[in-house]
Amino acid sequence: MQGERQAYEVPLTDESAERLGFRNGSFLALPIPSNDPNFGTGLLLALGYLFKADEESKSSFIAGGAFKTSNGSLGGGVAADLAFASNRWKATVFLGKVEAYYDLDAFRNPVPLRQDGTLGLLKLGYGITPNFSIGLGFRYLDTTVRPDGERVLPGKIAEDANMEIASVGVLVDYDTRDDNFYPTVGRNLSFEIYHHDVLSTSRDYLRAILKLDAFAPVRANSVLAGRFTACSASDKSPYFESCSLGGTDGFRGFSITENIGDQLVSVQGSWRGRMGERFGYEVFGGAGRIWNERFQEEERSVRFAGGVGLRYRLTRKFPIDLGIDGTLNDAGEATAYLRVGQAF
Repeated sequence: MQGERQAYEVPLTDESAERLGFRNGSFLALPIPSNDPNFGTGLLLALGYLFKADEESKSSFIAGGAFKTSNGSLGGGVAADLAFASNRWKATVFLGKVEAYYDLDAFRNPVPLRQDGTLGLLKLGYGITPNFSIGLGFRYLDTTVRPDGERVLPGKIAEDANMEIASVGVLVDYDTRDDNFYPTVGRNLSFEIYHHDVLSTSRDYLRAILKLDAFAPVRANSVLAGRFTACSASDKSPYFESCSLGGTDGFRGFSITENIGDQLVSVQGSWRGRMGERFGYEVFGGAGRIWNERFQEEERSVRFAGGVGLRYRLTRKFPIDLGIDGTLNDAGEATAYLRVGQAF
């Protein structure tokens, strides 16, 4: 793995050395349009600062933003993802608040819901080697779910209506990618398992996620990328903590509340290419399956979706893209996405 990565690294020059360190980062401030099958069209106002602490560390960012969508959803938060000391130390911090309106599509008849929540997250990782790290994760979630309208919550949702959850987890990561924003070579194997404690009750549950991403250069300006995801959640987990096709794995083509259950396996692949300095494209597809579905009388078969996308590079220093994707799934449903960054 190490030899594969070194074959594509660019030697550090005086010019590139000047780009390292917190003071030599790049600001990113812009309104970002969004489109999502759950929340409709919207606008995200974001301010970020990107930097690379040293040659061996992955890129870092500090950001804040707020959004509002056409269906009334709104929220905001601040986040930081930091790597320093030659990738020896990593830290991720997030604090946000949201008021979300969406349909829970897992039922035969979609259930319109409103969910309010406050989320705090802290992840700390220590690098045993430049590529392998272990760490701990801590999370606090206070959330309320209500019917959007005069309907009564179904029994399977009512038990998850008001929850305050404290969580602690173990994180393992093996990463040989050449970049964490736009990888062109290498692999990233990550595993996390969290124990979630519902405060003021005796209810607790476990959730574990395994992801393997792989990247290989093809020709001069294109990359083959793939992702395998496996997820398992205990049967006491609330519906919004279930394994979700789209929510857990970044799968495009389905609403994140349509295919949820206790176990998930999915595979995705894409061909990514560049057309000059600013523009790029992606052709992608995948398949996934959910087991032990919460709200379906019969388990569904494997689901398929694929599509194409265009990319626009937002900064010259860091490979951050604004993308628009069009997808088609096995039910003949077409969906458009607007996003910043790669799906994986």
